[in-house]
Amino acid sequence: MAGPLLIDCGRSSEYVGVFFAFPVVAATAIGALAGGGLADWLGHARAVACLTAVIALDVSALAAAYAASLGVSTIVGLLTALDLLYGAFAASSYAMFMDLTDPSLGATQFSAFMGATNLCEVWATYAVGRLVVTLDYAGAFLILAVVSFVSIPLVLGLRTLGAKQDVDARHLTRPG
Repeated sequence: MAGPLLIDCGRSSEYVGVFFAFPVVAATAIGALAGGGLADWLGHARAVACLTAVIALDVSALAAAYAASLGVSTIVGLLTALDLLYGAFAASSYAMFMDLTDPSLGATQFSAFMGATNLCEVWATYAVGRLVVTLDYAGAFLILAVVSFVSIPLVLGLRTLGAKQDVDARHLTRPG
């Protein structure tokens, strides 16, 4: 919804194209690199949970900035931060999915996790698009932020399921 949001804030389609071509790509790539390190440091599921919370806070701030008419530069800054966080979240969630897969079914299970991720992204985009019509961007973004916060305990519950595999995987990757 970043493109329609920016256009509704008065930016041209050329501006939106440049935004997606450069700042979004750079922020997502930097975020992915940082997110991989964060996931290895915190633990994969814990990093996903923390990043989910920070993403939901950023989306809430975006909703507040839009509602308060704080200006397009604030919106662009929050969107860029969101792309950085999304890159970190993607790297962390992929690592978590690897923890949860059985190596003998790794390709099948990981593909299922990725398919579910894509379905969640499509559902979220569809939901925001539908909600924007009745609630405007601020209300729609806040609802999705709440859904994100609600998912955090579920993610932390996954950590216990994959804990043994995570320990086994770390053991296999360390010399000695």
